[in-house]
Amino acid sequence: MQEALRQALIQALAPHSGPWLVALSGGLDSTVLLVALRKLWPEQLMTAVHVNHGLQAKARDFEAASQALCARHAVALEICRLQPPASFDNGLEAWAREARYKAIASIAVTRGIECVLLAHHADDQAETFFLNLIRGTGVDGLRGMPACIKRHDVMWIRPLLSISRSVLYEAAASWGLSWEEDPSNQDCNYLRNRIRQDLMPLLESMRPGTNRRIVKLMTDLSEDYADKTSQGEAFGLAVLDLIAMQELSAPEKREALHVWVKCIAHRAPSRARLNALYELCFVSQTGRGHLKHGDFIFRRFSGRLVAEPRF
Repeated sequence: MQEALRQALIQALAPHSGPWLVALSGGLDSTVLLVALRKLWPEQLMTAVHVNHGLQAKARDFEAASQALCARHAVALEICRLQPPASFDNGLEAWAREARYKAIASIAVTRGIECVLLAHHADDQAETFFLNLIRGTGVDGLRGMPACIKRHDVMWIRPLLSISRSVLYEAAASWGLSWEEDPSNQDCNYLRNRIRQDLMPLLESMRPGTNRRIVKLMTDLSEDYADKTSQGEAFGLAVLDLIAMQELSAPEKREALHVWVKCIAHRAPSRARLNALYELCFVSQTGRGHLKHGDFIFRRFSGRLVAEPRF
């Protein structure tokens, strides 16, 4: 096993003893993740989950590949088959992402598993930087995907964020692995695919190592913000513990948010702003975004809501 891959897994997963639930698509990234985990920790309690979105002709091929891989490595597999709606309010990609995370979280909670492992890697992270930059999501989006975040009693962990796609290819080749290629990855109607196929190779050709430096910048942004939010008052920030509110009912959560925001900003939030804040804190799977109110910007970071003065 490549030393970089080995070290990344050990560092990311040492604080999380398991059992683990591995999100398995049947593609390269999650295939390598599952096999690497088995090689490093052959006795670890581990389950895989495959979500069949029912959106493309190859869906059954991905499912079959996941079944074969898990059988070969003695990993229990849960298969969740989704039923796509007749129409998508926020687009197909958004529906697939939200439905997938909800299905995985449901299985984790049902099985009593606290840690879900996702196979996003460094190239995904760099693509996310430009995707969010183009969409204008602000600094929150430039921090990219969190390496570890707790949502709905589940810890979502991305242990491969420092590992490039090329390293995963090398590992797969050395282990003789096979996987399914997603044909939608070639569809340039999707902005992420255009970034992957056109922009990222161009930047690498202009200055080799650009992808790596972008990921390093994103890591620095996340760590700097984590330091600030963890110190809270030392940085003049007001911090609300969202994890402590998880057991409250929806009306109680809304009331607590209303009271806290009014106390901080000296202005009660409108119904629309309170709805947006509730969505950010307790509904959004990504937790990205912010809300401006009065003299403050309210941002969510992991299990905290932070009020930053607008100056």
